[in-house]
Amino acid sequence: MGSMGREEKAALISTAVTFGLALLKYAAFAVSGSLAILADSVHSLTDTLTSLLVLLGLRISKRKSKDFPYGFYKVENLVALILSLAIFFAGFEILKMSLERGYEVSNIPYAAAVAFLGLLSSYFLSIYKTKVGRETGSPSLIADGLHSRSDALSSAVVLVGVLSSYTSLPFDRISAVVVALFVFRAGWSPLKDSLRVLLDASIEPEVLLKIQRIILAKKSIKRLVKLTGRNSGRFRFIEAVIEVDTDSLREAHRLSEELEKEIKAEIPRVDRILIHYEPVEKRENRVAVPLDEKGEPTLHLGKAVKFRVIDYDLDRIVKDEVVENPHRELQKGRGRNAAEFLKDLGVDVVLFPGEPEEKGAVLILKGEGIRVENIENYYPLPEDLMRG
Repeated sequence: MGSMGREEKAALISTAVTFGLALLKYAAFAVSGSLAILADSVHSLTDTLTSLLVLLGLRISKRKSKDFPYGFYKVENLVALILSLAIFFAGFEILKMSLERGYEVSNIPYAAAVAFLGLLSSYFLSIYKTKVGRETGSPSLIADGLHSRSDALSSAVVLVGVLSSYTSLPFDRISAVVVALFVFRAGWSPLKDSLRVLLDASIEPEVLLKIQRIILAKKSIKRLVKLTGRNSGRFRFIEAVIEVDTDSLREAHRLSEELEKEIKAEIPRVDRILIHYEPVEKRENRVAVPLDEKGEPTLHLGKAVKFRVIDYDLDRIVKDEVVENPHRELQKGRGRNAAEFLKDLGVDVVLFPGEPEEKGAVLILKGEGIRVENIENYYPLPEDLMRG
């Protein structure tokens, strides 16, 4: 039992208690002859089976496999759905019991004591399971807790039925109808919640709003394009699309890792976060073309004599100038220094007339978020470069 979680221990305790109550109530039926006690004994046996089902669901929901990489979390919601139907069935049985003829009881004090014990046991078991279920986020355990609450109410009906044997008044039937309405109401919540999860409905709006605030608190995030989330069992899966004010893949990746840690720290039971990042669409763009001694585009970055630097406002050229390459005379590290020089100039794209010669320098450019493209594929360009 040491390897079990709190929710599994609660389900195991529930199984033992409800099975013990089923045996005790059957013994009371054998002594008193009360059919109401017999029905409650069968009801407790049904509770034992449902608690075993919860325990099974909690165990299975933690497993993952190659065919089910997202786990079996929804098994818990499926169990919660089955339990909600069991609650409705219990309500139907109480209604049915209230419409049947009364039962003659030969040992009223003993039968009443057992019914009262069943009422207290179910009530406190309900409080315990619901509390553990909410603290651990287990929907099936919460549903089982609500089921135990309906058991306490049905035990109250049985108690009234046993005690009314002292009189000729049909208090047991009137109480049964009122209790049945509460039972149906208790079954609606887990039914609705489990169906929402099984159909992949969105997570709670207040949780999405909290995640939105965490994301937009980052200064480098300019826009939250899309935010979605879904529940699977007690766990949450979140997906976000953001616009970041950087062209550096390293910086964008670092930012997404920071967001994932912060969201998991603030939002409980998050299993997985998927963050897509897109660069902010720039209205202005700066393009550099390395030139040789003749002023023609060259495949060499470090050996380039000059750089043609062109500023765009969308597709309109607003500035066109030529700057000297201050690192071309270096014996070592010309490509690296030239790449850093272009980065300091704020260049967004470097155009070559073919496959660049200096692979290391190209990697530095790309690492800084500077695109490397073929000059023939870029439009628009000044006419002299197009002719070149």
